[in-house]
Amino acid sequence: TVNVAVIVSGVALVAVLVAAPIHAVYRNINGYEEGRNLYQQAAGELTRQWRELTSEPLGAVSGDDSLAFATAFYSPDHPHYARPFEYQYDWG
Repeated sequence: TVNVAVIVSGVALVAVLVAAPIHAVYRNINGYEEGRNLYQQAAGELTRQWRELTSEPLGAVSGDDSLAFATAFYSPDHPHYARPFEYQYDWG
């Protein structure tokens, strides 16, 4: 039991102290193929333009799922995510 606990602890420490920073550096250099590393910038620009036009915090966001989720998370206003319209993808 002690040996298993030591092995598990060792693997956890290696994962936290070695593997996680290497993965973070790799993802910061190479990014993601979906372009997720640009979502924070897009959310910030959307928030900036919204406040410039309305002078109020962004209350809700909808539309493209990945971009709307990112805006709800990254925007300093943390708007409420609303589901897309029922026929949004059918209208073209």
